[in-house]
Amino acid sequence: MVRDEKGGVPKWDELLKCKCDIDATLQELMDNRLVWNEARFCFVQERDKNLGGNSLFRSEERIATEKRYLKRKWKAHIRLETYKSQDRVAMDAPRRQSVKL
Repeated sequence: MVRDEKGGVPKWDELLKCKCDIDATLQELMDNRLVWNEARFCFVQERDKNLGGNSLFRSEERIATEKRYLKRKWKAHIRLETYKSQDRVAMDAPRRQSVKL
């Protein structure tokens, strides 16, 4: 279970089935400025091609629709790109405090 600093659970967008983690991460960055990144472990996968999980309703059309939805919802805060046939997601959550260099 993932909880925020106050013990609350992030709200998930009910319209998303395949890309809900991207949306929830960006929502947490924008609201609470906190996302835990566990970098001790790594695995290689063929994204959106594995069996199990949401494979029962996942399709190329569904994934494309959800990507368009995310782009409309988050506008300049998200970039969805393809590099060497792999999807990339870049998120931009602006700073709340000023930075003086």
